[in-house]
Amino acid sequence: MNAPVAIILAAGKSSRMKSELPKVIHEINGRPMINYVLDVARAAGCERIVVIVGHKAELIQEALKDESDVEFAFQIEQHGTGHAVMMCKEQLKDHNGPVLILA
Repeated sequence: MNAPVAIILAAGKSSRMKSELPKVIHEINGRPMINYVLDVARAAGCERIVVIVGHKAELIQEALKDESDVEFAFQIEQHGTGHAVMMCKEQLKDHNGPVLILA
């Protein structure tokens, strides 16, 4: 059995935040919000983290460029949470173990 994998949902448009920035890179206490989620995933034993990106994906990828355990899957059209998770189906096809889905 593999170590747990984390899927982090980060493809949204941030429309409720009324911001041009993806919500996951808004800073809280000087760090992008997504970094706190990465910390939790790692603390839970995840050795592999797949971040689902879509809207302004390049900004999120740039913010996480130094995170060696992070890989990306792309949700080109936002069709909800279940659809977002399906975007990494191919990347996780050989995974045999727990999967954490985090927002």
